[in-house]
Amino acid sequence: MRKTAGESPRVDRRQHLALERALSQQIPQGMTVDDTFIMVHGSLVERDAYILSAQEISKNLNCMINDFPGMKICFFGHTHIPMLVGTKAVISDLR
Repeated sequence: MRKTAGESPRVDRRQHLALERALSQQIPQGMTVDDTFIMVHGSLVERDAYILSAQEISKNLNCMINDFPGMKICFFGHTHIPMLVGTKAVISDLR
């Protein structure tokens, strides 16, 4: 096998990763759906943040109430913690 042929998959992978990084930066922080709910990758406050504490939950809930007053639901995709958070309760046992 020629050296260049053996190296080409690595070059393609590097190019793919660079393109993936560039495209991910162009994705909006969040989007609203039918003026009903919001979907975000990380949080309402920071694009790639994890929601891991009560403080982060509170900060994002306040952001939703203040910055998106018509929205009642926000889906956070980067939390890895299944829970429902409302203005009156946090439900973390979703079994």
